[in-house]
Amino acid sequence: MISRAYLNYLNPEVWLISGVQYMPMIGDDVSLIMKAINITGATLFPFALALLLPVFLYTIVLEKEVQQKYI
Repeated sequence: MISRAYLNYLNPEVWLISGVQYMPMIGDDVSLIMKAINITGATLFPFALALLLPVFLYTIVLEKEVQQKYI
């Protein structure tokens, strides 16, 4: 409402109309294979990120120890 009022204050001939549109819902006809792929991906993705975390932390600690500066 604030952006609408500000826009109307700047130029009374312009109106900002906004609304909410719900995304379509996917039915229950999703196959068993797709459900398995989604569950497997949702499980493995955090583990993959967790395995990379020590590499990133080591790099940060090494830069602080050596006092490297990237410009």
